Amino acid sequence: MSVLADALMENLKRNLTMQDVYEKKLSELPKGKIRIRAIKGGEYCYLVYRCGKKVCTDYLGVYGKTDLTGIEKQLAARESYKKQIKQLREEEKELRKVIKTLRGSSDVQRYTNSQTNHTDY
Repeated sequence: MSVLADALMENLKRNLTMQDVYEKKLSELPKGKIRIRAIKGGEYCYLVYRCGKKVCTDYLGVYGKTDLTGIEKQLAARESYKKQIKQLREEEKELRKVIKTLRGSSDVQRYTNSQTNHTDY
């Protein structure tokens, strides 16, 4: 076994670990967008997101009187984690190709079957 292949396997292991960490953090954050609705002359803030095929809303408060910075930061962090996961998955794909070329498919397949439990976000 080559030193390069071993180093790439370590990098793949790190990559999969980071994906798991980011997916766990992602699952803890709210999803959706903040929408402001005008109802009977007043403006109200809602968090709008999907529940399966349905669109769900959560009331946040009266616009202007409700502090939305906390939820906005959480939504921004969610988008950041989604981008990082996407980048890590692309990197994982490239690593698998290179390792497969260097070692053969059996070693990569055996290692990754025990490591992958990825969920959609």
